[in-house]
Formats: sequence, structure tokens, C-alpha cells
Amino acid sequence: MGTHFLFGLCELLGHGAARRVRAAVTYPDGAGGERAEVAVEGEIEMEGGLRLALSVRTDGSGLAADGEDHYELGVRGAQGALLLDSFTTLERTAPPRRKATLVEGGGYGRKECVAALLAAVAEGGAGGGEAGRGEGGGGGGAEGEAVAAELITAREGRNAQRLVDALTASGGEWVDVVYD
Repeated sequence: MGTHFLFGLCELLGHGAARRVRAAVTYPDGAGGERAEVAVEGEIEMEGGLRLALSVRTDGSGLAADGEDHYELGVRGAQGALLLDSFTTLERTAPPRRKATLVEGGGYGRKECVAALLAAVAEGGAGGGEAGRGEGGGGGGAEGEAVAAELITAREGRNAQRLVDALTASGGEWVDVVYD
């Protein structure tokens, strides 16, 4: 269901910050299916009331023109918007006068894309930066020297899985996300 994107959402807005969810989940073998889901449509409500729309396709219906899977995570704020495209490219998509590619064409999972996205969100703007989980921003190294990334904790991983579990169990109705 895109657990890695849900984990990324937790990184941006806080692990345990999703308060409740609702989603309709479609399985290839019918309601309550045994096989992996092929579509999820729903909402995630964060602490403070922010609601995020969720749309996931795993059946190939969301393939890009080149026939490849396509993953996007967009963040829109009062000062602009950022788009993390396939974990390889980070673009500032708004406001129009500030559109720019901040990181382009990195290998899948490039840390600098996620680090720049986190830094921009933490700064409250839509610019780029080098702080956040991953390279830079953490001190402990000489200028230009890569700094070891923080390890993901078991609790953070479980929190993302609890978000997935709540979405799949919701049956289209609002349910609370239960954490430790």
C-alpha cells in the first residue's frame, strides 16, 4: 500500500501524528481478500485537524507513460509546494515564480531528496536545505563530509505499519490509529 510513503509522511508530520483514518480498499479477489490490495482511496486526519487525501494504485493502472511505476509525494504549504518524484527528484512546484528542480535524477532512494524535503518543511518554506534525516545537518563531521544517517527505530517502523493496519481495517469509516 505504499508503506514507505506513509513512513515518509510520518517523517514529515511526526511519528504518531496521524489521529484517525478512513479508506476503501479494493482487493483483486473481492472484499476482505487474501491477496494484496490493488487500490486504496481515503483520508488521513492528523493531530490538529489537517486532512490528507490518499490514493494508491498497485494494479498497474497508475503506470507512467513509459510503463514504469510512478510514485509522488507532494507537500503544499502557505509559502509554496514541493514534489518528491519517485524518490529521485525533488522539485519546488509553487509558487510559479520560484519553480525549480532542487535535486534531479538521483538513484532510487537518494537521501538528499528526502533530506531537502524535510529541511524545507521544517523551515516552514518551500526552499531546499540540507538538514533532516540523512546527509548533512547533523553536525559531527567536517565540512563536506557525509554524516551517518540516524537509524530508523522499531517504534517508527511500527507506527507506519499501524497506519497501514488502520487504513485496511477502516472499511470506509473513520477509525482511530492506535499507537503504543
